[in-house]
Parts: sequence; C-alpha cells; structure tokens
Amino acid sequence: MPVLTVLEFFHGIGGLRAGLEKAERESALPVVTEVTAAFDISSICADTYNHNFEPGKTFTRDVKSLPDSFFIENRSDLWMMSPPCQPYTKRGKELDSADPRAAGLKRLTNVLRTCPSAVLPYGILLENVPGFESSHSLSELQDSLRIRGFSFVKRELCPTQFEIPNRRKRFYLVAVKSSKSAVLGTACDPPGQHTERPLEEFLVGDPERDYYDEEYKLPAHYLRYQAALDVVTRSSTESDCFTGAYGR
Repeated sequence: MPVLTVLEFFHGIGGLRAGLEKAERESALPVVTEVTAAFDISSICADTYNHNFEPGKTFTRDVKSLPDSFFIENRSDLWMMSPPCQPYTKRGKELDSADPRAAGLKRLTNVLRTCPSAVLPYGILLENVPGFESSHSLSELQDSLRIRGFSFVKRELCPTQFEIPNRRKRFYLVAVKSSKSAVLGTACDPPGQHTERPLEEFLVGDPERDYYDEEYKLPAHYLRYQAALDVVTRSSTESDCFTGAYGR
C-alpha cells in the first residue's frame, strides 16, 4: 500500500496529527500515512505528543534553525504546520512577521521559495487564528506557493460546522502541487447541513459518574473569573475554549 510521508512543524500536542489519522481511517483511498519527523520548541508538548503517538519522531528544536540539508535529506509528501498564533493576535500585539515567534514560518516560506523542485512536498496544510488571513506572513507564503506552482484554498472554519460542539474558529490553508484548485476548493468545504450533537457523545469515561469531586474541583482563586467562564452540561451543544493565558 502506498505510503504518504509527512513532516510536521509546530506540532503542539498533536491535533493535526490526530486529524490526519482520523482522515486515514475514514478514507476509501488505499494509502497509509507516516510522520517521519515532528518539531516543537516545547518539551511539554513533545512529551504529550509522544504519549499520544509513537515515540521517537519528535524533536525539541526551533524550526528556524533547520538547515537546507535537512529538507533535502528528509523530503516528504506532506507538510503540516500550526505556527505560533501570538504574532497575529491582539494579546500578542499583532506584530506579524516582525515578531520573533514568526521566524519559524518565515524559514519554511523561504525554503519553499528556494529549494530544488525535487525537495518540494506535494501538499501543505496550515492552521492558525483568523487574524492570520490578513497578515504579511501569509502574503509571503502565498507568493512562495504561487512561484513554485502550488494551487491553494483558504477557509475560516469552526468545529460546529462539523458537528463538534465547540466554538473555535480557525484559519486553514491547503495547498497542492497541482492546477486543480476547483476540485481542491470543493474538498475543503464543510458539509452543507449538519446536526447539533451534545457534549455527552464525546465524553470519555463512566457517563453516570459524579464529576463534582475533588479531582475536578475548580481552585477557589479562579472563582474571580466566573463571569467569563463557559459553564456547560452534558446536553450542551456548544462550548468555548480556553488557554493558559486566560488566567493571567
């Protein structure tokens, strides 16, 4: 069976990898995927990624430091990436490509523009916050993609469009080394109709267990944020996300 090799950059805890494996399981195409290397600067993310997937493929290294030789020696069919979002958010001061945290993506953009044709991947998948769509970083990436003959589509999507009860709009770019952009656009569109599904369909563990115990009790000092907390129940069909920065 054909193998689709994958390089993953800014892997985090492995959300894109989980989606890739789900797509592989549900696809009728006779192909298997193999992540040959995954990069992130966070050792905590690397530990989580190794726990969720086979260990030994992660590297705690800044993408901006990868030499040209790495891409030549590790040519892959697909690049997946979820670059740091702070340069494109208000909390991150919206410094865009001038933010040092954008340097890794800038490095990949330059590799795409200058590497030998034989090194180019067949496809690229990128995820980021909605503010990325108007960024200089994206403009530079699109220029490199056009120069190297890629077609690409851009979408702002939310999990609720795919019957997942969570509100988290994100920007996605899918690029392929092909001129068939019309087919690509159709493949990236969400379902025309979808039904609301409750959170209880996604909970893991005993559905009858009382979760109001000490193990999951919210620390008292967080109660000052209770007006901003999204309180949901098993039957809720929507939920919000939070990050570590929200408690600061």
